[in-house]
Amino acid sequence: MTKNNNLMNRESSNIIVEYSVGVINYYDEFDLKIELGKFMTTKDKAVEIANSTRLVALYPDRIDIHFDNEEIRTLTNDSKQYEFKVCTKALPSPLDVSKLTHKEKEELIFNEDYMTTEADYQPLNWDLKKAYSHLKRTTPKDYEYFTFSSSAYFVIPTSK
Repeated sequence: MTKNNNLMNRESSNIIVEYSVGVINYYDEFDLKIELGKFMTTKDKAVEIANSTRLVALYPDRIDIHFDNEEIRTLTNDSKQYEFKVCTKALPSPLDVSKLTHKEKEELIFNEDYMTTEADYQPLNWDLKKAYSHLKRTTPKDYEYFTFSSSAYFVIPTSK
């Protein structure tokens, strides 16, 4: 990249526009997409907001989102900020990567059998109680809440 391109990219990352910022978390075959909100900010700050989520916990009546600054945001059934999806692609059994050679690990990274795309996920019209009840029935341990692991974030400009 040339100096001019670097300068343009740096300058464009300092432009303030409105971004839809959110995270996608997973628990087994379920994805939970959460829109954290719309923010008038720079792209870098929007990415920072998305990356500040530390814990997403599903209870029967709410989703608690914990942030780096110790703030907790709670979503309830009347929120339009979340969506559950289920992976419909049959994935191979998990592997114990600690037993793989370096070459096998490198090959695994590019193994399409383990990769999913947006087309592999089906939206679920579930409220919090239904999602929680399903996980309660299908999880061998008795949890008070289910912790979703982070997998991705999105930062989408909503204005130009």
